Amino acid sequence: MQSSSYSNKKGLVVRRPDGIRGVNEYLNNITVNEWGRSSIDRFLINLSGTTHDGNKLLEGSARAYAKLKMRNKKFRYLNGSSSESSSTTLKHLASIGFGILKQELYTAVTSTRDYLQAKNLRPHLVVTDDALQDFAGINTMHPNVVVIGYAPEKFNYETFAVCFQKIITMPGKHAKLIAIDMGRLRDTTQRWCFENDQYESVAAKNVLKTDQQCQKYEQDVYRAGADPDVGTGPFVKGLAHACLEDDITVVGKPSNEYYWNAMFSLGEEYPINCVVIGDDVDNDVIAAINAGMHGCLVKTGKYRLGDENKLFTTGFPPVTLPVKDRCLVVDSVEEAIDKLTQAYYTVDSSKGEKGLPLKVEVWGREFEFYRVGN
Repeated sequence: MQSSSYSNKKGLVVRRPDGIRGVNEYLNNITVNEWGRSSIDRFLINLSGTTHDGNKLLEGSARAYAKLKMRNKKFRYLNGSSSESSSTTLKHLASIGFGILKQELYTAVTSTRDYLQAKNLRPHLVVTDDALQDFAGINTMHPNVVVIGYAPEKFNYETFAVCFQKIITMPGKHAKLIAIDMGRLRDTTQRWCFENDQYESVAAKNVLKTDQQCQKYEQDVYRAGADPDVGTGPFVKGLAHACLEDDITVVGKPSNEYYWNAMFSLGEEYPINCVVIGDDVDNDVIAAINAGMHGCLVKTGKYRLGDENKLFTTGFPPVTLPVKDRCLVVDSVEEAIDKLTQAYYTVDSSKGEKGLPLKVEVWGREFEFYRVGN
């Protein structure tokens, strides 16, 4: 599959595979009811913070899963971790009472594997021993690309020097550096809570209203004795100096590649037919919209009060607007599934079944949806 390229606003080169359809149409359309015009029948549901919070299964998660199965919907549960294998994720989910099937899970590591296979790339892998399991069968002889995931035990000068030398000596004009994620700090599920001096869920950050408060919060955490857990981003940025261009391909969350690869795994080529359900306004909702998909913000996990009012820029030409004007905002993943799987996908009463319409408030406005199927 060939690809075209464009630069996003952060300056990184993003490759968009041919076959992605409807992206420009969706990004250009900021006023009409796209929820009614499209048939949302592919569901990408983030796990951490949306379905579970650490070792705690969130209320309604199991029922949401059952409803997706009962209504014969195509879906994937997403894990954005670049350090976990699929088997480790599945074991953890099973241990907290959420035993999904292997084919129902899609991870950042899986996305990387799919990308390498689609491009016929031979990677030099810098990932954890656990994540390495998911690359079994991939040809790593005479590597022509370096792949970096979150592997703190391997982030040292020796690894850096080997990767740097491989990048500068690799032939070809393709991107030679692939990042599974670009996190600055490792996102953990345990944060320090000042009120009672004990570790609590990351949901405690909900009381923080601004990015400045959150930054101070993290700084105070580290001053209190917790060691900063450096993410993948700084290591990748250092290796970027080995490239002739700042050409870093990100294939994990929140890149377009990640969500498109998950969409391809469902046999879909139209992003407008997909919805991403998550608790992270930036990496779930805004990332989904920028990939041409619908976004649904759930008020759990990383959600902070007022996230739905955050301004972001989208479209061609770019337009700035609040998140709530382009996504559905709900209290739980079960509520999201209930509102999105009832098959009220038309706003034309002449094409729907007889009976009263379902009135749903989306983007702060009320819409009438008419049933077109079960």
